[in-house]
Amino acid sequence: MLAGGVLFVGLAAIVGALAGLCAITALRKLGRGIADRRAREADARMRPVLIRLVGDAGSEPAPGVTTVADHGPDARAVERLSIELLGKVRGEAREALASLLGERGVVERARRRSRRRGAVGRARAVELLGAAGIADAVPDLVHLLDHDGDRQVRIVSARALGRIGDPAAAAPLLASLAGGMPAGTVAHAILKVGPAAEPALRAEVTAGSSAARATAAELLGLLGSVVSIPDLGRALSDDAEPEVRARAATAIGRIGAPAGIPGLVAALGTDRTGPERAAAAEALGRMSATVAVPALAGLVGEPAVRVARAAAAALADLGADGCRELEALAGTGGVAAAHAREALGARR
Repeated sequence: MLAGGVLFVGLAAIVGALAGLCAITALRKLGRGIADRRAREADARMRPVLIRLVGDAGSEPAPGVTTVADHGPDARAVERLSIELLGKVRGEAREALASLLGERGVVERARRRSRRRGAVGRARAVELLGAAGIADAVPDLVHLLDHDGDRQVRIVSARALGRIGDPAAAAPLLASLAGGMPAGTVAHAILKVGPAAEPALRAEVTAGSSAARATAAELLGLLGSVVSIPDLGRALSDDAEPEVRARAATAIGRIGAPAGIPGLVAALGTDRTGPERAAAAEALGRMSATVAVPALAGLVGEPAVRVARAAAAALADLGADGCRELEALAGTGGVAAAHAREALGARR
């Protein structure tokens, strides 16, 4: 009988505990529901105000924003929606939102958070600083790019530096390649900086790490930097890395300056690797360098298929002079004839 009583008391205690847990869970769910509803209502109130602010950028701030308290649902909605809109606007609209966040202390809190523990918090803070274009934050972001122990924070820092667009970030971005930063991330960030990054790229194309030299060469080509032709020419002829030489050839072809043609013709020689010879041939075709027709014609029968096909395609791009050489080769037989016929067929 005593044992039965103990069992009953125990079961009652368990049931009571479960009931209490259910009640707590229900209350928490109710609380979250109320908070979510208030947030949605605040968003609905403040979204039109912020859109007006963005639309009227350059004029007086919208009263509905300036009178919002520093705390509460509306304040949180202003900050949340401003951060969301930053990724969708440019120019004066972006400046207006960044100014609003600065006035409300959001930017300063992000700068402090970027120095604290917690990689997720640092990454979010860095993303905000980049989206808002906070130029004063560049030294902090460069420090994170170089020293942060979390790879994702370093990657987000690189992207943020690109969004800010300060030319001073170009050299640190290129240097970060030696530490394993993804080349695509660095290239995308520097392209956002634009032509202002050219001095740093020219310096790195002959003096940086192998990864920095290769990326710098590629970016100079994408930016169409005519003044960098001498630097790219030196990289094409003297760099120790075949990959850098090949990228320099491609860059010279993209830029299209005639001063680069002699170096490209020299890069067709048998003392060079297949990828750089192919890159030089493609570049000459892109530049319509008819002076290279004899040298390219001699490569169409090359055992290296990539080089032979690139030379044939380049001849097809060189107009009448190149096509005459291809037609002559097409009537000979062997590998050269096959590549010549292929290039002529593609041209038609």
